[in-house]
Amino acid sequence: TVESIPPKAIHTIVSGGLEQDIADAIWKYKGAGIATYGAISITVYDRYQRPHLVNFSRPTEIDIYVKVDVVLLDTEEPLPSAVVDAIKQGVVAYGATLGLGDDVITQRIYGYIYANTTGIGKMTVTVSSDGTTFAETNISIPENSFASFSTANVEVTGV
Repeated sequence: TVESIPPKAIHTIVSGGLEQDIADAIWKYKGAGIATYGAISITVYDRYQRPHLVNFSRPTEIDIYVKVDVVLLDTEEPLPSAVVDAIKQGVVAYGATLGLGDDVITQRIYGYIYANTTGIGKMTVTVSSDGTTFAETNISIPENSFASFSTANVEVTGV
């Protein structure tokens, strides 16, 4: 067994779709003699109308919270709301590149923010998976989960 998956079995993790449609597709395309593994069990019927149990799982969503502290090139002016929105969109754009089990690499967020804005002198990006404990370190995402980013979970501060 690997990660509790039995030998000669597949563990399919599916986001979206109707459960019956997913089970039907797994049954249709998996190899003969291969078992299925997962938290959700759905009955499908073969061409002789015999029932078979197909198992699969849904991914776990892990909300990611981001704090961006910005120092503008021109520190005489307050942080414009358009820049705040662009920073938030840059963070969410980074999140959209991540797939199932992809870790959150904090340093990569910087590139998306700089690509989306102008006038930033320097910044510090910290991340959290609980909304309380923030750090500049990466967040490890388990293989059956995905990191979820939203503009509501991005806080931008600075001058």
